[in-house]
Amino acid sequence: MGSALCFPMEAVCFLTAVFVGVEQYLLSQGSKSLLTRQDIAALKGSVRVYGDDIIVPVDCVSYVTETFARLGWKVNTNKSFWTGSFRESCGGDYYGGEWVTPVRVRRLFPVSRRSAEEVASLVSLRNQLYGAGFWRSTRYVDRLVEGVLPHFPIVEPTSPLLGRHSVFPYRQTGVGKYQDPVVRGFWLKPRIPSSVCSGEGALLKCLIGAYYDPKHLERSGRPSTVDIKLRWMPPY
Repeated sequence: MGSALCFPMEAVCFLTAVFVGVEQYLLSQGSKSLLTRQDIAALKGSVRVYGDDIIVPVDCVSYVTETFARLGWKVNTNKSFWTGSFRESCGGDYYGGEWVTPVRVRRLFPVSRRSAEEVASLVSLRNQLYGAGFWRSTRYVDRLVEGVLPHFPIVEPTSPLLGRHSVFPYRQTGVGKYQDPVVRGFWLKPRIPSSVCSGEGALLKCLIGAYYDPKHLERSGRPSTVDIKLRWMPPY
């Protein structure tokens, strides 16, 4: 994990195994030949693989899972759905083909701006409610957000700022150093703890496999906390 090759390679392996399972199903139904290019092209849309998120025709499920088992892969049946009308894929919930993914409140509401993670969660909740069309709930959460963030501009979903998503365009309120449009808003700044490992220790670990420093990168890597900073940033 962590390598850029992991995701595409696992997708290739899973897709190959899926086709083997589909082929076994077709043979059980009286097919006289193995999968052809035309057969594979015909499966476009009904077979989809995105990493370890896999969609196959319902009739082929048992053959695909059997193929996986022969390869030593274990299917998590608690998170797999092929009976009834409910389906789940890539974090989305569907019932009868309709999107039914709930909007979840994942953290307590913040009482001050110092609760950075709670503030970020509240902004995310607001934007999810807006995207789902819950207008009254969105207005209610808007008031909560504005109580802790005096600057809460309209931004695009790709903006690093904590802002509101809207069908209306953002309003430029400043100009950046590259003459780009910027707005004033709050930004989550990760607080990276300093490493207790020396530069020599890091170099030796890289060059000498037998070297071991139990404190190497003990406090590096992911941020332990985040701060909220007010600054001018692009709204897109």
